[in-house]
Amino acid sequence: MDMPDDASALFLAGTARFQLCDLPAAEDLLQRAAALAPDAAEVHSNLGLVQGTRGYHEAAVVALRRALAL
Repeated sequence: MDMPDDASALFLAGTARFQLCDLPAAEDLLQRAAALAPDAAEVHSNLGLVQGTRGYHEAAVVALRRALAL
């Protein structure tokens, strides 16, 4: 998916993809957003929700703990 390297845009696009149940795209976009904005709790929170929904529970726990720590 061709998206700019803008954490806010990636976060919004990833959240929209999650709401549309396009989980692989949502995870990719949110991971990119997290890399650009490592201190954005909302990015890690949504990433954890996507990963949990996909069944990636260990990764989800890591992302959600990061969100809580922020």
